[in-house]
Amino acid sequence: MRVLLVRHPTTPTPEGCRWCGTPQREHPQTWIPGHGWHGWTEPTRQQIAARMRARLTRKDQP
Repeated sequence: MRVLLVRHPTTPTPEGCRWCGTPQREHPQTWIPGHGWHGWTEPTRQQIAARMRARLTRKDQP
């Protein structure tokens, strides 16, 4: 399995694309470094959980 570390300037929505974090309804064919051209791909359960935790953490901070 290929591992690609992607860092976002803002926390993506929990159900955003597995590779770029863009919500499904706003996602055209997109190119990102390290992965190339891709369509919307369902995020893993681990990604969804991590994104939800990150969003809660950001809301707790002033």
